[in-house]
Amino acid sequence: MKQTISVFLFLFALSTFGQNAYDTSKIAIIQLDTTQTWSWNLKGNKPTSLTDKQILLADSIVQVCISEHNNNGVQTNTAGMYIGVKSFKMQLVPTINDQGEIIIWANCLCDDFLTSEPIDQKKKKETDFPDFDWKKEIIIVHDGGFGGCFFHVQINLTTEEYYNLMINGI
Repeated sequence: MKQTISVFLFLFALSTFGQNAYDTSKIAIIQLDTTQTWSWNLKGNKPTSLTDKQILLADSIVQVCISEHNNNGVQTNTAGMYIGVKSFKMQLVPTINDQGEIIIWANCLCDDFLTSEPIDQKKKKETDFPDFDWKKEIIIVHDGGFGGCFFHVQINLTTEEYYNLMINGI
């Protein structure tokens, strides 16, 4: 019996080796670039990397943030208030502050507006979202559409707390 379990664990470990524990089609890690205007809220922090476990923790903290925000008396479908997205992509910018805490800026984007494939420029409509590679560059949205489609929040991974939730409005 011990050999069967050992063989199973070995095969399981082998099958998951090199795979991410998180969904790479939904989450991208972007390095801090202090030359960009979006980095103002991370001033003084230094770039760092994240383990799969830390990425999963950050994702769960964002889910708690959405749930607590939406259940805090916010009216459903209030533009710029209620976060109505069920599926979104998330750009995580991991940093370390002066106190040695891991601070992540989570930039969240509606799934409907981004594709993993480049947009065919011949078929592109005027209303299509610009052709950005969301896995490599931060997407900044100045408005946001109806239903809290774009939002960002800061996460202190060390204390497992979130703050500075900003939901883009119309």
